[in-house]
Amino acid sequence: MVLGSVIENPNTSTRVLARENGLSQSSVSRILKKHKCYPFRMEMHQSLYWIDFQRRQNFCLWALDKVGEKIDYFYNVLFSDESTFHNNGLVNRHNFHYYDTENRHLFHAIDRQNRWSINVYGGIIADQVIGPYFFDGHLNGRKFLRFLKKDF
Repeated sequence: MVLGSVIENPNTSTRVLARENGLSQSSVSRILKKHKCYPFRMEMHQSLYWIDFQRRQNFCLWALDKVGEKIDYFYNVLFSDESTFHNNGLVNRHNFHYYDTENRHLFHAIDRQNRWSINVYGGIIADQVIGPYFFDGHLNGRKFLRFLKKDF
């Protein structure tokens, strides 16, 4: 009964399984362990589109060509990125688990509305680290241009 419930819903919890089958949580855990069924945690990843893989491959091939032409080609290139942190961006992954006999490395793409956020910008050029710089709220073109002219 316990294994059938797990096959039907691998995201269930031992507490629910115990309640549904009239068993203790420890009994459910022993049954799952005996059948090599373990709780694996889900990982969060940014969603990618099918075209992203081809673009990444094209960039890598182009970069290899440039380095082949001139070994320090990227010495004067600013590599930068930014990230937005949200007040509701933390996910309780304790409740995101699934039972199985092997880790299938499941992931779940998330997309939530935001109440507030902060943006962090940083970069690397040659052997120097640029930043971090912090921006309150949403970063738009006007804010970023002002940053480039005044702070950067």
